[in-house]
Amino acid sequence: MRKLLNKSHTNVHTIASILGGVSVFGYILSFLRDRAFAHYFGASELFDVYVASFRIPDVLFIVATAFISVYALLPMFEEKMRQGDNRLKEFVNTSFYFLVLFLVLGSTILFFAIPSLGEWLFDDFSSEGLETFVLFSRIYLIQASLFAISSFFTAILQLKRKFFLYSLLALLYNIGIIIGVVVLYPMFGPIGLALGVLLGVIINVGIQVPVLLQNNILPQLAPTRHTVRECWRTIKISIPRASALLSHTITQILVFSVVVGISEGALSIYYFAESLKAVPTVLIGTAYSVAAFPILVTHFTEGNMEAFRSVIESALRRLFFFILPIIAFVFILREPLISLIFETGSFTAEITAITAAIVGVFIVGALTMSILIICARALYACGRSLAVFLIFLTLSAVEIVLIYTIIPFIQNNSEATAMIQQVTGLESAAYGTLFVATLIIVIPEIFAATTILIVLLRHIRQDIKPLLQAFAQNLIAVMVLAIATAVPNIFLFGNMQFNSINGIFAIGGMSIIGMSAWFVTLRLLKNPESKIVQKKAVSVINRIWRT
Repeated sequence: MRKLLNKSHTNVHTIASILGGVSVFGYILSFLRDRAFAHYFGASELFDVYVASFRIPDVLFIVATAFISVYALLPMFEEKMRQGDNRLKEFVNTSFYFLVLFLVLGSTILFFAIPSLGEWLFDDFSSEGLETFVLFSRIYLIQASLFAISSFFTAILQLKRKFFLYSLLALLYNIGIIIGVVVLYPMFGPIGLALGVLLGVIINVGIQVPVLLQNNILPQLAPTRHTVRECWRTIKISIPRASALLSHTITQILVFSVVVGISEGALSIYYFAESLKAVPTVLIGTAYSVAAFPILVTHFTEGNMEAFRSVIESALRRLFFFILPIIAFVFILREPLISLIFETGSFTAEITAITAAIVGVFIVGALTMSILIICARALYACGRSLAVFLIFLTLSAVEIVLIYTIIPFIQNNSEATAMIQQVTGLESAAYGTLFVATLIIVIPEIFAATTILIVLLRHIRQDIKPLLQAFAQNLIAVMVLAIATAVPNIFLFGNMQFNSINGIFAIGGMSIIGMSAWFVTLRLLKNPESKIVQKKAVSVINRIWRT
C-alpha cells in the first residue's frame, strides 16, 4: 500500500484510468451513502437542511482554494522546483501560511454571519430547521477549512504525480459520512450527521500527511519575506478563476434558496437527482481534467503546442467514448436505477417518480459539465483565465435571472402550473415547478459548454474535424444502445419492482445487451477508441488464460 501511495504517474490515460477506476469504488460508497440518506430521511426538511448547510461554508472553501489553488500553484510549483528544492519549500510554506491565515479570518466572519444569512436565504425552513441549519453550517466551517488544506496538499501531490493517493480522498470522505449516518445519527441525533462529515474530512487530510512527510514536502507555517511577493503574484493570477468559482457557488446558494421555497423535500429530491448526474461527470470528466492539467501546464511552459493539442484531442475523444453511453444508460434506466438505489425506508415510489423526471434533465448536463471542466482547465493551463471567468459569470447571471423570474411566475400562475403538470405528467404542482427549475440550470450550461469549447479550440488552433467525427460516431452508437436497452425495459420488465435482487439482474441484463450493441456499432464505424479497448481486453483475457 505504501508503494501505491508513493508511486508517481505521468501518462494522462494511465492517470485518468487510476482516477476513474478508484472513483468507481468511491461511487459505490456514494450510492451506499445516498441510500442511507434515502432510507433515514427521504425527502424531508431535515435532509433539506443538511444539504443547504454546506452552501455558506462552501464560499470559504471556494475562495480559499481558488486564490491559492492547484491551477495557480502548479505552474508556480513547477517553476520553483526547477530552481531547487529549497526554493520550492520556501514558496510552499509561505503560501500555506497565507491560506491558514485566510481560513481563520474567513471562518470567524462567517461564524457570526451565518444566522443572518440563513434567515435571509432559507426563510422557508421552520424555526427548528433554521436552528439546525445554523448549527450545521458552523460545524461545516471546520470541514471547509480542512478541505481547503487538503486541496493545498493535493496540489503538492499532483506536482509529484502521486495520483493514486489523490484518487482515494473522496472515497475516504464518504466513509466518514456513512459512519455519521449509520452510527452517529442513531446515537446522537442530527448532530451525528455533522460529526460524520467532520470525521470524513479528518481522514481525508490525515492520509496525506504521512506521504508528504515521507517525501519531505509537508508545508509549514514559515513564511519568508522574498516569497510574499511571489504569493501575491499567484493570487493575482487566480483572481479570474476565483471570481468564476465564486459566481458559480453564489448561483448554487441562490438556486438552493429558490428550490427550498418550492416545497418541503424539494431540495432533497434535487440532491438525489444531482448525485446521479455527478457519477459520469466525476468518473470521466473530472478524471480526465485532473489527469491532463499538470501535463498541459508542462507542455505549455515548454512551448510544445503540438503535444498540448494532442492531449486535448485525446481527452475529448475519450470523454465522448466513455461518457455518452453512461448518460444513455442512466437516462433510459433512470427509474429502475433510482428504485434500486434509493427506494427504501422513507424514500417512497412517489419520490422515485419525481426524482426520475429530474434525473432525465440533469443527466444531459453530465456531458456539458464535463466539457466545461476539461476546457476550463485547459484554458487555465495556457493562461486564459479571463475567458473562463467571463463564460462562467455569464452562465451564473443567466441562471440567476431565469430562476428568479420564471419560478415565481409559475408559482403565481395556475394556468402555467396546470400546463407543466400536463406536459410532465407529474401529479404535484410543486414537483412540476422543480422540473422547470432543473431545466433552467441545464439549458444555459449547454450554451456555456459550446462556447468554452469553441474558445479553447480557436485559441490553440485545434482541428475540429476529428472531434466532430468522434462525436458523430459515438452518438450513432449511443442511439443503437438506447434502442437495444429500451426495448427489453419496455416489453419485458415494464411492471417489475426493481428494488430487489431480480431488479439487479434485470438492469444488468439490459446493460449487457445495450453495451454489446454499442460496442459492435463502434467497431463497424471503425472508431479508434473501441479498437484500443478491444486490444486491451484481448490482452487481459490472454494473460488470465495463460495463468
